[in-house]
Amino acid sequence: MVIEKHPIGKGFETAFEGCGFKCAFITASPQYAPGKVEEMKCHLDSDEVFVLLRGKAVLLTKDKEDAPCCPTVLAPDTAYNITQGTWHYLAVSADALVFVAESGTMKKENTHTLQVGNEGIAAQLPNA
Repeated sequence: MVIEKHPIGKGFETAFEGCGFKCAFITASPQYAPGKVEEMKCHLDSDEVFVLLRGKAVLLTKDKEDAPCCPTVLAPDTAYNITQGTWHYLAVSADALVFVAESGTMKKENTHTLQVGNEGIAAQLPNA
């Protein structure tokens, strides 16, 4: 089975959904922009796995709403598991391509958002 490529600038695009899981690609879009972070997400029923295939990406995480953010620069071809209940934000470069795997039950209804715009959180991509 061939899954079509998704052009840069589309953000989150589902490539496959079935058998209880979903695979998608993330590319550059305002939702995944570096710089000042406005909101973080927390999935209540599923882990989420990110794999950087191309470009640069940084993942901000925190275990609790009031905890400090922990930035992780994603290395290519490495799987990063965000466990359910972890607050996170992914920032990607303009040329980035990130593969995502998650539960097929993950929806807006079981995802919480946390407004962090006033906390001064920034997602900085690595140089070079």
